Amino acid sequence: ILHTFQASYAIVKDCNCDEDTACYSCIQNYRNQSRHDYLERRHAVNFFERIFYDVEKIKNVEQLKVTLKNE
Repeated sequence: ILHTFQASYAIVKDCNCDEDTACYSCIQNYRNQSRHDYLERRHAVNFFERIFYDVEKIKNVEQLKVTLKNE
């Protein structure tokens, strides 16, 4: 799932639309048509960046556990 998040992040991060809006190249689609006025690309970028930050924190905790176990 992390690979899927990374691919999605690249799409929203590199899109050329304004960060305070969205477009059909990044977030908008037919199904969310009624919500287009509320979609902002920057929220998606922030969401993925928080996920990646948390993944790194989890990796650090796991590494610390291994280190402490081996001492």
